[in-house]
Amino acid sequence: MKLSTAVEQFIADCRMRGLAPATLVRYHSDLKILVALATVEAQDTVLACTPALVHTYFLRLSAKGLMMATLHRRRAALAEFGKWGLRQRL
Repeated sequence: MKLSTAVEQFIADCRMRGLAPATLVRYHSDLKILVALATVEAQDTVLACTPALVHTYFLRLSAKGLMMATLHRRRAALAEFGKWGLRQRL
């Protein structure tokens, strides 16, 4: 499955579970960055979502000088997406 498709399905599932609109926007934004990086580093597939990709994701975000609170929120978004992906057997 494409990583971008998985992200869209995750967001749709979060919407159905009643997550706040602001949370949905942030999750979507954070995960779109991951998809863009995966596309550059490898390809648009869930198989590209590896610990190495996540490490690169956070290295690049840290280099931008983002606040720790922002980085923690983005980590939470990736963690929720990862849990969802495992439940979906991706």
